[in-house]
Amino acid sequence: MCDPAVYVEEDGFVARSTLGSLPRVELKQHWEAPGQLPKERGCGWLAYGTDGLRMGVEFQETGPFTTATKDQQPLYQLGSVAEFFVQPDVSVKGEYWEVHVAPNNLLTDVFVTDRDAFTSGKETYESALAHASNTVHKAVVDGNKWSAEVIIPWSAFGLTAPPTRGTEWGYSICRYNYPDRRLDDPEYSSTSPHAQLGYHRVEEYRRLRFDGPGPKL
Repeated sequence: MCDPAVYVEEDGFVARSTLGSLPRVELKQHWEAPGQLPKERGCGWLAYGTDGLRMGVEFQETGPFTTATKDQQPLYQLGSVAEFFVQPDVSVKGEYWEVHVAPNNLLTDVFVTDRDAFTSGKETYESALAHASNTVHKAVVDGNKWSAEVIIPWSAFGLTAPPTRGTEWGYSICRYNYPDRRLDDPEYSSTSPHAQLGYHRVEEYRRLRFDGPGPKL
């Protein structure tokens, strides 16, 4: 599954006039049943520019909430959160960023160097937090919905400019939602077709394709 990352001319957050034209990918619960939707729906989008990879979400949510109070906390344990996973090397052993944004505009960024070591606990959460992606982000709450946008700079991927047109990376946009405000009862959803619940199942991530100007591969 490959989704276009649309090139945008403007730097900074995507303009509202541009945002409406970007393709959306819906978050689902494929591990429950093929194509199953969560109670509170959401979608994600992809874009990029000279300053970095842009990703965003739009969520329905009855009273978006979080108990988080500062950046780099485990936001997924503390309330609603959007999670953006990006893996340039799509092999199972490929490194990837995991960037979390809460409705109150807090951010946690995690750099996973080895998926199996991280999920087994051999690579600690604290060590994964030791890296800084320098992601620019914003979250906006509007009644019973909220949105978030991130700009992950190319430097986070060891680059100084966007990838060549036609390049494909692995990605996933995931969510922890707490419709009843009970932290012991999250509602999960993801853009990736995970056969089992697990946001680190990188072999099931969707692909994003850089569709901007410049020479093709």
